[in-house]
Amino acid sequence: MLRWPLKAVPKAAVVPIMSGPTRGFKWVVGASIHGCWLGIYESAKQKRFAAAVNRNDVVYDLGAQAGFYSLLASRLVGPQGMVYSFEPLPRNVHFLKEHVALNEVTNIKIFEFAVSSTDGTGLFEDGPNPLQGGLSERGVREVRVASLDALFAEGQLRPPNVVKIDIEGGGLQACIGAKKLFATHKPCVFLAIDAVSDYECCEFLRTLGYRIDEFDVNEIIATAEV
Repeated sequence: MLRWPLKAVPKAAVVPIMSGPTRGFKWVVGASIHGCWLGIYESAKQKRFAAAVNRNDVVYDLGAQAGFYSLLASRLVGPQGMVYSFEPLPRNVHFLKEHVALNEVTNIKIFEFAVSSTDGTGLFEDGPNPLQGGLSERGVREVRVASLDALFAEGQLRPPNVVKIDIEGGGLQACIGAKKLFATHKPCVFLAIDAVSDYECCEFLRTLGYRIDEFDVNEIIATAEV
């Protein structure tokens, strides 16, 4: 009953985000779940992410989706900072670009591909909604893939201060492909745990000298965010 009135809001409507650190940014209602334009999407995680990002920082957003965290990072880093948004799904890229244009953001650069340990192409498996889906041998959609180390070596990226990784089980391969970058610059990493490989990703990060902090008080095997 509480959700019913939200269904009356046209999906094509452009509204200001109503609350939270992204308040005031223009957002297309149908781009993602209603929690985004309401400003309550992952509210506790928004605050912790915001506390880690400083003025003039460089943020990598792996799995940018429609750009909610990219917009948040854009506001936090300011005009001299930079946000690199990585998103392979065309539907999400469309809304990501629209949000950048609607808000006249100049410090977000969009990469329309998936991040992994290799460079070339890979198979992408769509999820049940735009917030899910990732690289998989079961996928039928071919997408471009690239490693962060290769992009950095080509001069396409500035060194990161904060990296957000929410790519449905692809965190380990993304981190392997960024080993030199992480070992040298030691950015703060926000990792969403969606598969067993993401627990392995935690162990990989430990080999680079990282300390793992959990969002929840549970053991690492039970938590979904680190």
